[in-house]
Amino acid sequence: MCVVSASAVGEEGDAAQARVRCVEAEGVVRITLDAPERGNSLDAPMLARLEELLRGLDEGVRVVLLEGAGPRAFCTGYHVPSLLAELEAGPSVTDFEAHPLERALRALDAVPVPTVAVVGGNAYGAGCELAIACDLRLAAEEARFCMPPARLGVLYSATGIRRLLELVGPALCREMLYTAEPVDAQRALAAGLANRVVPRERLDEFAARFARTVADNAPLSLRHTKTILRRFLAPPALDAAALAEVARLRAECFASEEFRKRAARLGGRRP
Repeated sequence: MCVVSASAVGEEGDAAQARVRCVEAEGVVRITLDAPERGNSLDAPMLARLEELLRGLDEGVRVVLLEGAGPRAFCTGYHVPSLLAELEAGPSVTDFEAHPLERALRALDAVPVPTVAVVGGNAYGAGCELAIACDLRLAAEEARFCMPPARLGVLYSATGIRRLLELVGPALCREMLYTAEPVDAQRALAAGLANRVVPRERLDEFAARFARTVADNAPLSLRHTKTILRRFLAPPALDAAALAEVARLRAECFASEEFRKRAARLGGRRP
C-alpha cells in the first residue's frame, strides 16, 4: 500500500511524499529516497514519510526494496543543515525513542517480510544504517559503505553499532567506526556487508529479478522465518540503564565544540 495518509497532508507532508516515492507491483514494494541533488540525504520529514510507508504495508506484500534515486548515492547520511537546525531547536537528536531516524530504523526492523537495500552508490552514515537494517543488500560495483561518526564528532546509537557488529564482526566494525573510511563493494561482499555485487547498469534489473525470486516463495514461510531470525535469535535489547548511559554519551558528543566546528564546515556555515 503506497498511499499518503491524512497525517502527511500539507506542505511539509507533500514535500516528504515527493522525496520518498513508493510503488507496488505483484507483492514487491519499491521505496525510493528521492533527493539525488543532495545524495538522498535524510531529514525529519523524509524519515517520517519512510516510517509511515513501512508501517502501512498491507498483507499482500512479499518483499520490500529500498533504494536511492540517481546513479551516485544510495543515501549519504543525515542532511547536515537539517541536523544543525534540529540541534538549535532542542536536544531531540539524542532522543532514542522519538527521533525520526530511530523511529524509521525501528519501522524497518519491524517489517514482517524480507527487506532488501539496493545500494547503487554511496551508503554513508544514516544511509549505511538504513542499508544494514535491511535483511539483505545488493550493491553496484561502485558502491561504498561508510560509518563516519568519528569524522563528524558524533556518536551513533548502540543499536546501530550492534547491527554493524553482528553483520561484519568485531574487526571490521571497529575499523569502520575508528577510521571513518569507506569500504568498497568487493570488500563489503567478502565481509557479508553486501550479499551480491553487480555492475551498476545491471543493478536495477538484477534487483527486480532478485525480489521476484524472494516474492515467489511461500509467504507464510518467509514471514515466520523472519520472525524467528529477528525476534527470537536476535540478542536481547539493552536495559534502561544502558540506554540512559548511551543517551548521555551521545548528548555529550552532540554538545561538544568539536562537533559544532566539524558540522558547520560540512553544512556550509561559519563555525
